[in-house]
Amino acid sequence: VRAPGRAGAERPPLVECLDYELPKRGSVLVMGPSGAGKTSLLRAVAGLWEQGDGEVMWRKPETTTRKQDRERLDPEKATTSTAASIAENNGMYFVPQRPYLVLGTLRQQLLYPTWVQTTPAPGVGASKVGRFPFEEKALEIAGADDAATTIACGIEGCPPEPSDDELRAALDRVNLGYLLTRGANNNGAGAGDDVGENVGLDATGDWASILSLGEQQRLAFARLLLTAPPVALLDEATSALDGDNEAKMYRLLRELPDTAYVSVGHRASLLGFHDEVLRLGGDASWSVSATDAAKAREALAGELEEV
Repeated sequence: VRAPGRAGAERPPLVECLDYELPKRGSVLVMGPSGAGKTSLLRAVAGLWEQGDGEVMWRKPETTTRKQDRERLDPEKATTSTAASIAENNGMYFVPQRPYLVLGTLRQQLLYPTWVQTTPAPGVGASKVGRFPFEEKALEIAGADDAATTIACGIEGCPPEPSDDELRAALDRVNLGYLLTRGANNNGAGAGDDVGENVGLDATGDWASILSLGEQQRLAFARLLLTAPPVALLDEATSALDGDNEAKMYRLLRELPDTAYVSVGHRASLLGFHDEVLRLGGDASWSVSATDAAKAREALAGELEEV
């Protein structure tokens, strides 16, 4: 893995000869000094960066063979568009440190990026005015009618669109239930304003300004819980949270029945929510070891089997 750009290509690699397999429902925490390549590695796995060489092999049950997946993800054979579609096609879910918030309702914040709501302008018919590229891709995948309000899935094999009750429950689980009564408006005002018609899931506003970074990160976890992807990649996704909220977010993540996850983080408290730690040395070296929490869980499981 190398840093992007010409300068990155001329420098020594950030990570070299990395060979790691993430098991189903497994979890690994990537740690190391600043500049060691933690975020670069995560973005390379997600298909967001192509600088460097190697293979990321994704095992998709019953859809493609291992050989086909290997060829698709081989960076020597992949084009930029192919690499960018890796996460989209296999359900890999990337959670950045600062989540992207769309302009729209609170409901749309929760549905993005897995479910996309598209409404054409009145009287325009099949116009594409005001539509984002990811919305066009969602409609293409879903085969949706361009002339009607549509909820389209932006990835293949996504779960059914959640109901409003499920959206409200997700907000409650991440300690954001108060947003349903707090209110917002198009000027970006927040908690101090009178609660008018724009409340609940239909509340609108400049959410990037209304919500603190900690609230945005908890909203990203609500999205993650609703999507329940096969693999989640979290890039310092709890950096703005206090210890209690961080612990709750990871407990919720561990409760997902079929989700494996990879985290980048600096806090030692994160070790307790991961099975293994991948340490990057900053000189292209790396090492993998089981966390103390994983060892304790294995010991407890062994004791229960003996009983």
